[in-house]
Amino acid sequence: RVLAPPHLSRAAPRSPAQAAMSDEPRWAAVILAAGYGSRLQKDIEADPSRQFSNLLGQPKGLLPVGGVPLLDHWIRAFRECGGRVGPVVIVTNEYFHRQFAEWAVSRGLGRDCVVNDGTTSNDNRLGACRDLQLALQEKAHMIGDRDVLVVAGDTLFYEDFSLARFLDSLPEDRGGVVTYRIKEDAETRKRGIVETDSTGKVTRLLEKPDPSETTSRAACPAFYAYRHPCKALIDEFMLTKAPEGLDAVDAPGKLLAWLLERAEIQAMPISGRADIGNLKQYKDALNFYSQTLDAELRKLKTAGDVVARAYARAALVGNPSDGFGGKTLALLVKNFYAEVTVRPSERLTFVPHPEYDREHDFANMGELLLNTELNGYYGGLRLLRATTKRFAALCEKARIPLERNFTMSYETNIPRMVGLSGSSAIVTATLRALLRFYAPDGYAGGPAGPLQRPGPG
Repeated sequence: RVLAPPHLSRAAPRSPAQAAMSDEPRWAAVILAAGYGSRLQKDIEADPSRQFSNLLGQPKGLLPVGGVPLLDHWIRAFRECGGRVGPVVIVTNEYFHRQFAEWAVSRGLGRDCVVNDGTTSNDNRLGACRDLQLALQEKAHMIGDRDVLVVAGDTLFYEDFSLARFLDSLPEDRGGVVTYRIKEDAETRKRGIVETDSTGKVTRLLEKPDPSETTSRAACPAFYAYRHPCKALIDEFMLTKAPEGLDAVDAPGKLLAWLLERAEIQAMPISGRADIGNLKQYKDALNFYSQTLDAELRKLKTAGDVVARAYARAALVGNPSDGFGGKTLALLVKNFYAEVTVRPSERLTFVPHPEYDREHDFANMGELLLNTELNGYYGGLRLLRATTKRFAALCEKARIPLERNFTMSYETNIPRMVGLSGSSAIVTATLRALLRFYAPDGYAGGPAGPLQRPGPG
């Protein structure tokens, strides 16, 4: 069904200047949570361990991440914006409506903030753009003439993202999106890719393009900041596109692409996001966040933590990948880096990265092919282990004691296979982190016994 444009608002709209001077929040938030999570639910049913069977029938937006429902992290982000984000509206389906309503009441949002789109299965879903329009119309009395943040209910960003900083970065007359750099060309076929001009203004969005169609490698997740005038344009979009069928209005990126010809949108880069589409991705995200982030998805900070960084480099003379004594004249590229975190722990643990260190579980042949094209057969974890093994062997030879265990994780935004020494950066950052962890003030020397090695069996 096509939703007709709403009647005139009961209150006269405020100008941006009036909104800025008002004590009322400038932004409202709409969380899109009407999906059914079919892939994840099927994976949980088929999982022989039954470890996650308690999550059957639970929407992705309420899955526990960091010990609390995923959406709790967004509510915290909204509330930490100094009063700039006010009403929160969640649009969901008939199947999950009760669960979201109970969650909203328990978080002080009230049952009235949850919109039921009336669908009962993935087969009769309305599509994300129709759900957004429905939320804006049914809760127009709550939203008023505020600007609107649109957030996918199964999306989480990495810890460097700040909603307050994002809102501060937006020019007064522009909406906004965030982008993260994909690692390999082939990944464009799975993402919405945006192109920008020199000011950061988005000029075009391509939905899952072939790498040859664009030079951009900036992926745009489902997180949008739309200024008040865009809300009327959403009605126009639906009237124009809905007759073309569900595919034309299913993905929220379709709306963004259409709006770019009618509104100005600014892009802000972030380091990445968690993609929770199936059980393997959910388990990877849980492992990564539990080892590296606290319950609020901020970087863990405990006594003895060490963080080391190494930048990308482009060689002028020499071999940039020779990290074992080779002479190289190169330029550092400050925009791109690898970062390794080491913190004390009872056992010695290497944390697989949820994106780069996928093991042997894939949805189908297509996913296997794409993941292997992007990350090869090994990922980055092997570099952490190889560097640590070499470090330990050298310390043993020099009779330098290594008496503490640690948990090590890594992150990198260096594009791969373009000559920027991404693997060398991970190795260098790992070595720096180990040196600082075991000798924060420099090692003064002295006798020590050999490392304790387990015996056979």
